[in-house]
Amino acid sequence: RGVALRLAPGSRLLGRLVAPHDLVTVLGNLVDNALEAVGVPGPSAPAGGEDRLVEVGLRARGRTAELTVRDTGAGVPPTQRELVFADGFSTKEAAPGRGGRGLGLALVKRHAQRYGGTVSVAGAEGGGAVFTVVLPEALTAPEGAASDPHEEEGR
Repeated sequence: RGVALRLAPGSRLLGRLVAPHDLVTVLGNLVDNALEAVGVPGPSAPAGGEDRLVEVGLRARGRTAELTVRDTGAGVPPTQRELVFADGFSTKEAAPGRGGRGLGLALVKRHAQRYGGTVSVAGAEGGGAVFTVVLPEALTAPEGAASDPHEEEGR
């Protein structure tokens, strides 16, 4: 698709995932949506070149996993920022042979809720969107766990 995909500096989870397949589902859906948003030039989206970027961030805070996916696409209008997580919501029409649309972000929300967490979307600095997912209890306790469970690892 001609889109750069990169890992944000400082990203790491240290192999402590309770359910790796859940993280793959969440990240896979977010990255797929971001690649689509950046790969389809629109009125406010970059048409090509180095400006077409998706960046993934992964951080551990105690037993909580924090995931971010930022893109340089057209962004999500403020009026749609809650709607994008509803089952069946899509800004695009269903393509022949692709099945239903509007399922990926709803699935991300369900996974976040299952962990007692949250998912949100905001405008990214410089344009585009940034999705943030917080998954409490998604990680095993760190080896030699610090007394403060909210202490960030990897500093």
